Parts: sequence; structure tokens; C-alpha cells
Amino acid sequence: KKSDADIKVLRTWRELPPTHYIVKIKSFSSLVKSLEKREHKNYISDEFEVSGFKWHLLLYPGVEKEKENPQVSLSLELVSPEKLDKEIKAVVIFFLHDQVNNRYLSIQGLINNSNYRFNYTKLN
Repeated sequence: KKSDADIKVLRTWRELPPTHYIVKIKSFSSLVKSLEKREHKNYISDEFEVSGFKWHLLLYPGVEKEKENPQVSLSLELVSPEKLDKEIKAVVIFFLHDQVNNRYLSIQGLINNSNYRFNYTKLN
């Protein structure tokens, strides 16, 4: 397991939208209410493909009432990782759209300056 000291996050702004996959949420508060009503903790996107691999985007809205400063969390889930015959290394960058200024915040997690590794037994 990586320690907090090993994880660095690179944040930059840009005007161009992402090119691989976009999830549009029209109303974040409506999404949260829908998840709470169904007693779900997260939103799972439709399946999408990048570089020959199928993925889901997971969004955890971070609205736990007991937390003082809740945060939204994003992650990727590899579809059918048990079918992998090798480890996958991926550069993962999430984009959040700032609708007021019409620009995108890109967030890239860097773990020891390496890429994320996906395999059947774990996600690093």
C-alpha cells in the first residue's frame, strides 16, 4: 500500500475537453438524492473502451453527513480483470468541468512518479 508521502497530485487547467470518455452530470444534487434513495454509495458509468480495455468510471459524491469536509472521489474500475494475462500500466487523468469559466481542471495522481498499475489481484 502506498503512503500519503508517495502520492503526489498534479492539477492543471485547460480549455479543451477530454478526448477518451466524458460523463455529463446535469444536476449533482439530483444524482446524490437518487443514490441516497437507492442506498447506493457511488455512481457507476456505462462501460467504455480505451486502448482496447473496457472500464467503468466510479464517482463517490462524498456527502457523508458525519464528515466535516466531504470530498468527491473518482476512480476507474477495469471490467473483467480476471481475463488479463498481463499487468496494465495506465496514465490516468480526470477532468472536472468548471461551467462558470468554461474550462477543465485536470487531475493526475502520481504515485512515486509512476503510472497506475492494474491487474487481477489489486489496483495500485
